[in-house]
Amino acid sequence: MTTTSTAPAEVRVVARIFVQPGMEDDFIAAFTASLLEPSRAEIGCLLYELHQDVQRPSEFVMFERWASQAALDSHFDTPHFKAIPETVGKFFAGKPELFVLKHVA
Repeated sequence: MTTTSTAPAEVRVVARIFVQPGMEDDFIAAFTASLLEPSRAEIGCLLYELHQDVQRPSEFVMFERWASQAALDSHFDTPHFKAIPETVGKFFAGKPELFVLKHVA
């Protein structure tokens, strides 16, 4: 017997962020203050975590899980997301790499 679901598919996001060397602590503080808690409080946010590479401390990886593409789209439209260039973008050492993923196996 095969069942199909009409529930929206969960969406995952992985972002690789490159920070100017020596600015890691400032980036973490700004990220935590401006993005972490507001994003975690959004409807549809299932996971929102920042990780630092232990061998390359100026490289960070975000892991995100959203209940649906609509929830992620709403996140992209929030004031705190739109303020990234002013709040944390000043610490970037290049353009972040963003991967929007679906679970397949």
